[in-house]
Amino acid sequence: MAEVIVRAIEKEGNIGEKYFAGCQPLTLREFNTLVSEISGVASPKLALPGWMVMMNAALLTGIADVIKKPPPWGMSVDQMKTMQQGFEADGSKAARELGITYTPIRDAIEEAIVSYQALDSNCRTQS
Repeated sequence: MAEVIVRAIEKEGNIGEKYFAGCQPLTLREFNTLVSEISGVASPKLALPGWMVMMNAALLTGIADVIKKPPPWGMSVDQMKTMQQGFEADGSKAARELGITYTPIRDAIEEAIVSYQALDSNCRTQS
């Protein structure tokens, strides 16, 4: 993502252009399955029905509006709708115009998990 930002800033005559950074669409379920497979940590077994999720999101969003703070766990109505409906972004413009080469999603997730595990390990040894 940082590389896309830097290249977009450096490109001549690029004011006002917008780019998505990513090229492999994944549903939230597919993403979570990949994280579970790579990390070896099982996904949660409990799945709430959509109506219950939306009811809780509405309650938390209402409380957040009153106390003027974001809802806990980012569980706003808008966020839950996005998670239910999913979204796709086409990063081909960034590849074409900025020369971006994307890392395969599995490799990127593996790299992130390894870095988080190393960070966790360092924190535990310093305690």
